Amino acid sequence: MQTNPSPFDDLRTLIDRVPALDDCAGRHARQHLAAKGIVAGAMPDITEWLASVAANEHPQTRETHICLLASSYTDGAEPEAITGFIGEASKGTAPVNQLCKPAGVGLRILELAPTVPHRVDVEAPTWSARDMMAAAAFGMEAVAAGGNVLGLSALAFGGEAHAAALLTALEQADESDDPLELARHYAGREVAGLVGAILAARMQKLAVVLDGAAALAAAAVLHALSPVAISHCRLAATETPEMEKAAARMGLTPLLSQASGAGPGADAALAAGLLAAAASLV
Repeated sequence: MQTNPSPFDDLRTLIDRVPALDDCAGRHARQHLAAKGIVAGAMPDITEWLASVAANEHPQTRETHICLLASSYTDGAEPEAITGFIGEASKGTAPVNQLCKPAGVGLRILELAPTVPHRVDVEAPTWSARDMMAAAAFGMEAVAAGGNVLGLSALAFGGEAHAAALLTALEQADESDDPLELARHYAGREVAGLVGAILAARMQKLAVVLDGAAALAAAAVLHALSPVAISHCRLAATETPEMEKAAARMGLTPLLSQASGAGPGADAALAAGLLAAAASLV
């Protein structure tokens, strides 16, 4: 019997087509470091990963960008707090700007209707699968600038609780639970947008640095569908025990020993420096 198509079908098809990392390029990069006597520690691992993602034994990080996906919640901060941050960032005065400038890292904000707060209702979701897919498609615009490395973070003050709830739901899910449906029930537009951004980045061979609970939750949705779908991702830092637990479950070792607490995108900007140092060794 033929089943009705789901709005999620296209996304599932894209996930099924996610290519594996180029292990050969990664091995060659590690060999280059070994020839210089660098055989242990974080640097060989990071360099090998960068090379595998880029399919280039001499990975580059010169073009690094950070994209914040802005949204809001009815039980979160007032939309004015979000638009105020956007205004500061556009003037170059937000904390993330100060961290991006010295490193030559670009910053972009994608607005997913931050002035229209999303209401989460776990029992009766307030948005459709089609609406969620539209947000995911819009999130794919995060890769428009191209480059080598992409930092992804949410700008949705108060949304951290919903991201944490989604992480818990995914941890407790069984085989009958659809990770995409769980995202629709527990999270909002920025998480859906981050799902799309993560997938699009892999198709362009961009290494991704996940910043914050929402980015990690989006990665967890994809990981539940196919672990390969987040093989190009690293986590900047963990901010809560829930994040630490979820990261360990997905095999994501944080690049930073602790979160900076400097706001959206800040940890990704700091981690970008570590990636640049690793890439410079080959």
